[in-house]
Amino acid sequence: MKPHGLLSVLLTGAALGASAAPPVPPAIPEPPAGMDQLDVALCRSLAAGTGETLAKRTVTAAALDLDGDGQVEQLSVADEGTAHVESYQIRRADGRAVEVPPLDLGYPDGAFFGGSVRWLVANGRAYVLTFAGRGTGYLAYASRITGAFRERPLCRFQPHATVSLRPARKADAPVCRALGAGKVRFLPPDPLAAPRDDKRFDPPGGTARLVARLKADVDNSRRRSEVFQGEISSGAGAGCEISYYDTAAGRGGLHPALMRLQGMNDRDTYPSGGCRDDRARWFRLGNRVYLETRSTESIAPTAEAYEYHTVSILEHGRARTVCKAAYTHPAPRLTAWWDGAAWTPSTSR
Repeated sequence: MKPHGLLSVLLTGAALGASAAPPVPPAIPEPPAGMDQLDVALCRSLAAGTGETLAKRTVTAAALDLDGDGQVEQLSVADEGTAHVESYQIRRADGRAVEVPPLDLGYPDGAFFGGSVRWLVANGRAYVLTFAGRGTGYLAYASRITGAFRERPLCRFQPHATVSLRPARKADAPVCRALGAGKVRFLPPDPLAAPRDDKRFDPPGGTARLVARLKADVDNSRRRSEVFQGEISSGAGAGCEISYYDTAAGRGGLHPALMRLQGMNDRDTYPSGGCRDDRARWFRLGNRVYLETRSTESIAPTAEAYEYHTVSILEHGRARTVCKAAYTHPAPRLTAWWDGAAWTPSTSR
């Protein structure tokens, strides 16, 4: 289904009720004196490229003679563990692994647990780019692997995304606009005095519970139905938080329609794919009731895993999408350089 791009509702500015002009971003800091000019040029080029541009410039595998001995090293990216932590790897021509000494460079966000790394080969040099998310939309750091197989930090970035809530059909545009402007009436559920286990789900290292109850015309049949808000929480791997609505028994009645509405498969360990859910919310606009599902960072995501925000409706037993967020990744802001001992200008991010 092709979204109506011209009717997109930007989730910034007027759509959120803001009237002030966007702030002017700080000037890009100057690099330390004496920094290698090819490295400086590389960092500045990264600050001029979008996430989509970086996807074309970076690779997960390459071949390059790093140390100038006439033998080509193989560069790759490994995916390890249930959390799928990525790391770069280097092997000599004979297959032996090259150990690059780990560095503690004051990254307060660690090694971006659950993020990704990519190789960028330019000017006969091998650069490693570290991203906060699974793709190339949230660039965080750039470093170079030297001929002595040492990691030389270069620059760090502050990525961001632009978000628009787009109608699936032309007639849906007023719904997306009203939600973006805060002009809908949410239907809050009543918390259960004693939350109970939802025994259909057994998430590894976690729980599944029904926590609240709502009586509303959720299927737009002009009859109120009772539905329950559920929460799945797991600490396994990279962790998972899912918010959903279902019938009390989890079968019959509205159950199949509610599963379709939320894109859920209740036979799966994790019945929906988001895993970064904020609480699902029903709202009324005019004489119709809609369901909003979104991540906890749907308006200002810090990684691709948070890039989802959907409005759906259930009518005549059929579920369909009404609004869906679209995300793009402008050029990240270059915020600091590595001067050989610390990031400058100093930043706590």
